[in-house]
Amino acid sequence: MERTREMHIAERQRRMAILDKLMAENNLDAIVCHGNGAMAFQADVKFMTDLVTPCGRIYSMMVRGEQPFAILSRPDSGFHAKLNTFLDEDHVIIEPDMIGEICDRIAKLPGERPRVGVPTLDEYPKLMTDALLKTKAEIVDITDAFVVAKAPKAPYEIQLIKEASDLSLDVFEEVIKFIKPGRTEKEVIGFAEGYLRAHGAEDLLILCRGEYPHAFINRPTFRKIGPEDIFVFSVEIAGIYGYWTQIIRPIFMSKNSYKETYDILCQVKEAINAGVEKFKPGNRICDIAEAITNVANKYNLSEGIWSGHSMGIDLGDGYNIGKPNKMEIVPNMILTFHPSLLDKNGEGVLYADTFVSTEKDAVCLTDKYRDTPYLEDFIKLIP
Repeated sequence: MERTREMHIAERQRRMAILDKLMAENNLDAIVCHGNGAMAFQADVKFMTDLVTPCGRIYSMMVRGEQPFAILSRPDSGFHAKLNTFLDEDHVIIEPDMIGEICDRIAKLPGERPRVGVPTLDEYPKLMTDALLKTKAEIVDITDAFVVAKAPKAPYEIQLIKEASDLSLDVFEEVIKFIKPGRTEKEVIGFAEGYLRAHGAEDLLILCRGEYPHAFINRPTFRKIGPEDIFVFSVEIAGIYGYWTQIIRPIFMSKNSYKETYDILCQVKEAINAGVEKFKPGNRICDIAEAITNVANKYNLSEGIWSGHSMGIDLGDGYNIGKPNKMEIVPNMILTFHPSLLDKNGEGVLYADTFVSTEKDAVCLTDKYRDTPYLEDFIKLIP
């Protein structure tokens, strides 16, 4: 989907309204955000400015009722930022002393003790944290409020996530055509990465697992794929304009592959279905986690690292599926489900789909190649 300048400006106005509401509800005079070039550390600034930075750091600041500013330290970063942001050009500031720029703007806020909200303050460089605490402002941690504010996606954002999801399924089809015993993990993942870059992926994290335990993915190795292996293929990508999605599909190279693991895969899918049933307004994220736990207990499986996370404007997008998460579910939230359920021997298998909540039932954005894990079946299904 091509985004027009009118759509760009409309999205800026939508997000400014959300942030103004957040500031009003929390009695804030301004919000300061920080990001860097790493995946999963860009969401706050990106929400405020529609910008990511390929390297280094970026800051943003929004005074209540005013258009935000993006602050970058290098002219080359600033040049590209002005081309890509939805901010007006004069709201992209190039200043090597980014921290000093932020502090100067805080000093100009009205009142003796203005309140400045800062999300994910514990991830800031110490130099920035120290500088903020020395200003006249009262620094308020707004991590939870900011996550809640940016969780529901606009319709056009959901469309972009759906387009990224379609690309993730396209590359899976190409991998099925390419994979065979004797190829290395690096060959398969390298092929997938090349296809994704050639077809519009702006950023990506493609991981895999070709040996026990199959519930944990990692970067590819030179290990050759065997004729009886299970190859777990995980695709996390940002499509056009940087919107993220994820699928995980285990590929059973043979119908003789790890028959016990196939049973666990069926139980993982049952757990996902139970969690998705709770992914609707009126419930909370912890209700999803509880539903997944109930299925794990039903089959005497333990729960691994996590059961999934949000997706969208960044990789992970700020919150996980877990019992401590009391966040209320509203329409247009995005979740990727991938519970890592383990048997008594520590074996499991990862599988993932990405869903959007609606007024009623959640909708799967990756609804393809979900019924079978076997390579020979995939080959018959794929044109």
